[in-house]
Amino acid sequence: MEDWLTKVRSFIQNKGNEDESEESVIYLGRYETGRVIGVGGYAEVRIGKDLKTNKKVAIKVIKKDLSDKKMLERLEREISFLCCMDHPNIVKLYDVINKEETAILIMEFVEGETLDDFIYDMKGSCLPDYVSRFLFQKV
Repeated sequence: MEDWLTKVRSFIQNKGNEDESEESVIYLGRYETGRVIGVGGYAEVRIGKDLKTNKKVAIKVIKKDLSDKKMLERLEREISFLCCMDHPNIVKLYDVINKEETAILIMEFVEGETLDDFIYDMKGSCLPDYVSRFLFQKV
């Protein structure tokens, strides 16, 4: 059986094209991972479950390039920013699992459309000023 770090690396390399069978479940301490819900340039987000509270969580798996100082600084900024934020329109950071080659952020899972999806649905047009102001006032 593969160790969980090998599976995480495989998920990142395959850009979420892993099947959603029982075999793709990874246990990270008190967290269980599920299907991929988003993939970006340096990370993948999976739906997960906190086995202690039985709540849904978002599990962001970030592949660390130890030679890329800017990437590591950006990661540190993201973690420090999320740790000190308490706002209803910013996801909460519950836990950080730091490994040599990956950082795993356990975050609040939020149902619904992403901002990316909303902007994409605008069919490439610019957001009207009043929509932009509304969105940024929420943060």
